[in-house]
Formats: sequence, structure tokens, C-alpha cells
Amino acid sequence: MDVKMQILEGLPLKFLIRELKPMVVGARIQDIFLLPRKGFVLRLYNQNLSNGYLVSCFHPDMNTLFFSNNSPDRKLNLTNHWIQTTRRNLLGGYIVEIEQVGWDRVVKLLIKNSSLWESSEKQFFLFFELTGRNANLVLVETGSQRILSAARFIGQRESSFRHVFPGLVYSPPPCLGSKIDPLIFLESGVSPGIEEAVIDGPRWFINNFDGVGTFLSRYLWRKMENRPISYETIREVWKEVLQPLLKEDYKLYLFLERISKKPLGIFWKEDGYLDAEVLA
Repeated sequence: MDVKMQILEGLPLKFLIRELKPMVVGARIQDIFLLPRKGFVLRLYNQNLSNGYLVSCFHPDMNTLFFSNNSPDRKLNLTNHWIQTTRRNLLGGYIVEIEQVGWDRVVKLLIKNSSLWESSEKQFFLFFELTGRNANLVLVETGSQRILSAARFIGQRESSFRHVFPGLVYSPPPCLGSKIDPLIFLESGVSPGIEEAVIDGPRWFINNFDGVGTFLSRYLWRKMENRPISYETIREVWKEVLQPLLKEDYKLYLFLERISKKPLGIFWKEDGYLDAEVLA
């Protein structure tokens, strides 16, 4: 089976944020700039870790978020309404928190900035919506919850149920309904209906569990080969896949396409059927 992670998934993202937290929380934003192919960078200074870069990409074919001690190749001084607004409001500010919004592929930064000309301290949310072809970055004022700017404006032509424009109240990307938390599943034994698994195959994991996308669903299904489809089997497979995360002895890997070396996504288990580079 040809398995490729085309997008960042909710489950590995949760543990990626755990890795990022000590590097970005408390850091001061010293510079903000864009990269070609929809890259966005916050240059940070942290007293404990010195300089670093929080790099994201919201290109439809490549959604990423990672921390690097090395500066990205800044070839062009790209600027637009988005970069002007984020610089005006966020430069000099401090990152107070980084968290995932539920199990979705959305990361939220809380940023406080007391260096603005206003007398009172300002607070902002910076949302990284790493949702595949609809990926976006959105800056929101915490008090009013109103959008100040976005990397990509969304109007009636692009979406009939969610608009992203300055002045509008921010609403998150649509949720795909109630699903089972895989970590709670291991502890409490909440049982999904498994009758559809025989018909749906890998899609069954996406439909029933939070944080699961195309790559992880196929990986889980592959591990069920030659086993009976039962509640006990599903529980065993989840334990095997999540074991490195629960023991906290894992490494995160960046999976690359074999020929083009294009990043496909992040996962915590090296496997032979994909080329992988360890994230430092």
C-alpha cells in the first residue's frame, strides 16, 4: 500500500506542540517576515535558548510548523497587508502560550505586547490553520475576538459558511463532528461501532477518532492486516502505535517524498516504506 502523509495530522501535531512549548513560550518576537511559497517566520529571542525561528508554511500542498535555530533562506523582502499588520501589532511582544485547538490542525499562540503606543497592554491570538488546501494564518484581538488581518481573506466566493476579513468576529474552521479521543479510548475503553470497519477500511479510523488523517489511518489499518477486526484488535493496534508517545521516548520524523524530497508531514515512528529525516 502506498502511504503518504499529505497534510499535518491532529495527533502528531499535539505532541509536536509539546516539543515546541519550551522553545517558544516566554520568547520575544524580534522580527517577522515571509518566505516564498507561503512561508511565515517569527524570529524569537528566548533568554534560555537565545535566537530561534518559528517557521510555518500555509501552502495548500505543504502545511508545516517547526522551530529552527538556523535562519531560513530569506531571499526576498516580501510584504503585504498581512505582514504589515503582524509587524505593527506583534513586534516586541512575548509569546505567553501555544496550544492546539481541540484535536484540530489549528495552533493558537497567545501574544502580549506592552511595547505598543497604547497605554494598556494588548493581547492577540495568532492562529495557524494548517488544514490542507484551506490553510491560513489569522491575527485576532483577544478582547473583541475580531480579525485584524489574515494571510488569506475568505469571502462568499470561497466559502458560504465561514468568512475571514478584518473586522469580522473570528470563527474556527468547521469541525467534522464528535469523535473519540484516542488517548481516552486507551484509558476508558469507550467503544466505537466496528461494524463499518470491514466496509470503510482505513477511512473508519478517520470517521471515528480525533486527530487521525490519511497517513495515520492507513498506518493503523496496515497494522491490522491478518488480524480479526474486533474491539480488542483495535485497542492493541492503538497501543502499539501510541506506545512511543506515552513513554515519551519518541523522536519526531519529517517524512519526505522519495523522488522530489518534498515534505509530506510529521510522524513519530520511522518506517521502511517512507524516507524520513529526524527533526532536530
